Amino acid sequence: MGGQGGAAGQGGGAAGQGGSGQGGSQVPDADFTYDAPNLDVAQEACAVVKVKAEPLPLDLYFMLDTSGSMSGTNITALHQGVVNFANDPSAAGIGVSGNHFAIGGFNETCNAGDYGTPAVPWHTLPYPAFTNWVNSLQADGYTPSVPALTGAVNACKARIQSEPTHKCVVVFVTDGQPEGNCPPTNQAAKAPLGTIASGSCTAGIPVFAIGFPNLTALGQDIVNYVAQQGCTNQAFIIQAGSMGAQFTAQLKVIQQASLGCEFLMPTTDAGAIDQDKVEMKYTPGGGTEQTLPRVDAQGNCAGDGWYYDNNSNPSKLILCPDSCNKVKADTQGKVDVSLGCLGS
Repeated sequence: MGGQGGAAGQGGGAAGQGGSGQGGSQVPDADFTYDAPNLDVAQEACAVVKVKAEPLPLDLYFMLDTSGSMSGTNITALHQGVVNFANDPSAAGIGVSGNHFAIGGFNETCNAGDYGTPAVPWHTLPYPAFTNWVNSLQADGYTPSVPALTGAVNACKARIQSEPTHKCVVVFVTDGQPEGNCPPTNQAAKAPLGTIASGSCTAGIPVFAIGFPNLTALGQDIVNYVAQQGCTNQAFIIQAGSMGAQFTAQLKVIQQASLGCEFLMPTTDAGAIDQDKVEMKYTPGGGTEQTLPRVDAQGNCAGDGWYYDNNSNPSKLILCPDSCNKVKADTQGKVDVSLGCLGS
């Protein structure tokens, strides 16, 4: 979604510039302007305040397969694809970090905490230390998918704990089925990987899966299952030829798909926000502004609507699935937040 309301379609990079990285995030600030002077009456009149809805700053945690089978064209495409995305102006402001698997090559660690420890500190793009790290990766070792995905999800959970108004997403990249010295492997790893991805989805952390050419039928089945359970429907399988460009293009899709449905709760420089008066306004491209109904929680969503992340102390405004899908599909639409008519 683009336009004034800033959302998924065009606003991906700009949304991240609100303050990902090592610091905090900027929350949209409402300037209150009154439409009547002080008169000799008990109450003061005021204007309804409407502010642009600001998507949450986006963070991506990359879990990159560097097993021995990634040697040659695959590791080259991984370098090119991630680095080109990271250097693209539209990605500026997105927070990034990550790690690779297997750590330790053919004597790999099975400790999920190692994979969940960022190889480079979180920071916003452009980020030379991140691109230098990606370019330094070499293909060596097995494919310990279960501890790797566990670590990536835990890294995002830790990121959200330190930056609660951010949106964190796992990007899980692999060219093979789980194998090596860290059980479960092969078919036995499918169910545990699905459970990890499902738990991540429930925690509000989507898991996007990208597969490289020559995946076995089992490997492709597993990465698709990870994507399905991780709330992202289906893995993207890169095809032979122009692999780096395909990788970059898919990362842009991930960027757009991750934004546009969760917005920062505005703050004010005067007066006080009555959260019961807050309204979300959606204007379709070329259409008429609509007021989306508020519901108490995600479980109460039935059609269009939105809800707070915390009804007593909200920091986010979240669209119901139907409204989310509608907004993402509308590249010319916009979302605003109306704060009602408030006094000081």
